[in-house]
Amino acid sequence: MKTRKKIYINLASRPLKNRKLFYFIFGLLGVATLIFSIYGGVVYIKYRLESKNINAAINRIENRKINIQRMDNKFTDQIEKASLESQAEVDMINGIIYKKSFSWVEFLSIFERALPEACYLVSFDPVFKEGASVSVNLKVASPDLSRLLKLINNLNSLRFRNIRLINESIAENGLFIYEISLNYERTI
Repeated sequence: MKTRKKIYINLASRPLKNRKLFYFIFGLLGVATLIFSIYGGVVYIKYRLESKNINAAINRIENRKINIQRMDNKFTDQIEKASLESQAEVDMINGIIYKKSFSWVEFLSIFERALPEACYLVSFDPVFKEGASVSVNLKVASPDLSRLLKLINNLNSLRFRNIRLINESIAENGLFIYEISLNYERTI
């Protein structure tokens, strides 16, 4: 009689008999795990080194930034100190330039247009102000009060402001001498 061999479909029921297959599968998994672990370690080390280099570069940049800010603050303080030290000289030079650029011809020609007949300028004392204005104290000789009023009206119509009569006196020749204070706003 013939005996039949039993066929076991369940491979796990007899693991020793199928161990070559299991060794092969576990070997493949082990090799794959080893390859991925080595690759992951290499990538980790590579990026770790790059990260350290980047952090070192950031620290160098931060240090340079701090040094540059210190230098900037130092130079700003030096500029402000020099500006304060030289402000008086700058103001003096600007005042000289301003006084040299003031057109006395223009001022006197405008004032001459404002003077009525028989009136004349005896003296004037200019005082330069900030900006484009000049305060002027002047003395005008006039034969009577009506011509003085005409002079004041003419001055008001021109660029003269803050016209004030300060003093009045009589000269030896019989003319009235009026001391007038006014501001002249020039064009720049």
